Amino acid sequence: MYTTDRNTLIPTERSVATPTTPEYSPVVDEAHRKYNVHYEATDTEISHGQHLRIKIYDLASSDYVLIEPIDVILEYLTDETLAIIPELELYGEGATDSEALVDLKDELITLFEDLNAIPEKKLGKLPRVWKRIVNRMIKRV
Repeated sequence: MYTTDRNTLIPTERSVATPTTPEYSPVVDEAHRKYNVHYEATDTEISHGQHLRIKIYDLASSDYVLIEPIDVILEYLTDETLAIIPELELYGEGATDSEALVDLKDELITLFEDLNAIPEKKLGKLPRVWKRIVNRMIKRV
């Protein structure tokens, strides 16, 4: 799951909601809090074909931590949600946002482990770029 169709990624700009702004509403799904995601505000319901930008702050792993928040795009399809990191051409999928994010985090850790298990000179041009990016994002604890 290291690639996605870039032509489907058309993110929309949204303002950030906080508990003091009128567009704020508490996150209902407990997994959103558990997996530490930040949703940007939207004044409309998200439906098929729409995108939502979020940030993830944690990998929900005792072995890895994020050095900095990661921008993720949630893409809503008819039967599933995709969580995408376009910079890495990496995605997770699931029936809900939470499932897609959990899958994406697992894929990100797997990519980190796989790329760091291979010597730099054996990697192609794009995987070398991905390795630099993931090593800037993730630290093993």
